[in-house]
Amino acid sequence: MAPNPAPSQSATVLVVDDDGEILTALGRVFRDEPYRVLSTSDPFEAWSWIRTRPVDLVIADEFMPGVLGTELLEAARRYSPRSARAVLTGHPNTTVASRAMQQNVDLVVLKPWDDEALRSSVRKILAGREERPAAGDAEA
Repeated sequence: MAPNPAPSQSATVLVVDDDGEILTALGRVFRDEPYRVLSTSDPFEAWSWIRTRPVDLVIADEFMPGVLGTELLEAARRYSPRSARAVLTGHPNTTVASRAMQQNVDLVVLKPWDDEALRSSVRKILAGREERPAAGDAEA
């Protein structure tokens, strides 16, 4: 079995969920990965972070008080177009899937998730982001 691709540099992963236990669990999932993990239960704090610092991946719970995760991810796309985006949901249905597709979300994570599958998916997404030129970069 081939090893999973990994980002060459430490990536920043922002995790947003109103459930502190989910934040703790995701922190454990990524503990041994070469990522700096930022986590918050406040989607408005996450919004501020997205606007003020580079974030390589935003993982947002779909159902949080005051905002849908896909709304937060759409804002991330506008302000940080190179950021990968993942929606986290314990309520998979066609509405969530449709919103995720409309927002071109990179990954839909179902609760409960498989730790190794999630790590593998995140590695692939972040490795793929490194290969894309930044907006405004000149092509050789």
